[in-house]
Amino acid sequence: MKIVRSTKCSTKFATDKKKAELKTVLTEYGEVVNVFIDYFWTNPTDKTKLLKPIVDIPKDTWLSARLRKVAAREALDMVDSVKNVFEWNKEQIQNTIDALERKIKDTKANTREKRRKINSWHKKLKANKSKISMVQPHKPKHKGYKMSISCTIGELQRPKKTTKEFDAWLHLASIGNKMSLDIPIKFHKHYRELEQTGQRLNSYVITKDYVQFCFERETGPKKGVKNIIGIDTGINALASTSDKLQFGTDIKTLIEKSKRCKKGSKGKQRAINTIEYENELENLLYDNKFIPHGSLIECEIRASSILACKMLSDKSGYNMGTIDQYLWSRRKECTDSFHLTVTTDY
Repeated sequence: MKIVRSTKCSTKFATDKKKAELKTVLTEYGEVVNVFIDYFWTNPTDKTKLLKPIVDIPKDTWLSARLRKVAAREALDMVDSVKNVFEWNKEQIQNTIDALERKIKDTKANTREKRRKINSWHKKLKANKSKISMVQPHKPKHKGYKMSISCTIGELQRPKKTTKEFDAWLHLASIGNKMSLDIPIKFHKHYRELEQTGQRLNSYVITKDYVQFCFERETGPKKGVKNIIGIDTGINALASTSDKLQFGTDIKTLIEKSKRCKKGSKGKQRAINTIEYENELENLLYDNKFIPHGSLIECEIRASSILACKMLSDKSGYNMGTIDQYLWSRRKECTDSFHLTVTTDY
């Protein structure tokens, strides 16, 4: 299995003259891409058919035929991307329409509650049918901020003499108007790490501020999944698993108990304080032991944090998102032990 990772190197080591020339090239490149976008929007074309008649469509440009062909490919990718996203969104709306129609057809209006549901579904169905008839793809526009080039235009070259200022030149040729550019590149730690573990691809994304390099790495065969378990958190149970187990089922009772208490009273405070970690979990926290990501113990912690935000929201009047953001911003002020989990979920 292969993955592609990218890194960005600054163009700040280039002279002011080179920066101005690069900006001129990017602006002209963006205008040429927009010319191709206008053409491909009404004339779908395959990349294998990007021959001279199509490449020569932009008339008032000084870019070379080679760079115009690169611009045509980028324009084609932008058009295809917009249309693919549009078709996917349209398909999702149609799936929603089909699901609503099946619900309306299969539900018998023999009770007041069911009649209300059917009326609600009819409103949603009407809104989605109106939406699918009005939605249209929007033609993309290149703003001239960046260009994606291949090895036919750019080549990364090592300097003949070692220098401390930079490590390589990005040589841009076949630009047009008898212009060529040599952009100095200084490698950083991230670039060197990727260079050691992967193979650099001969394609570059260039902007006025940076050059993006891509590296392909071999990660070995994809690991198979033996056992899968789904875990959901909520207010009826702290954790519900896909194998029909529930943990913390008394949480709803505790919430209702706290709601019945008068705001600001001691009873309210006692009700809130009844939500505590189990001894096993509390010992893990104080012993600073790692808790596996996705485990039931971690789910209990996450569910408890949701519940705490809900109770604080009920008590203060602020929404849960604001409270969560506030607590996160003040997390370093907490002196108590906290759970240790390797994750990117929060």
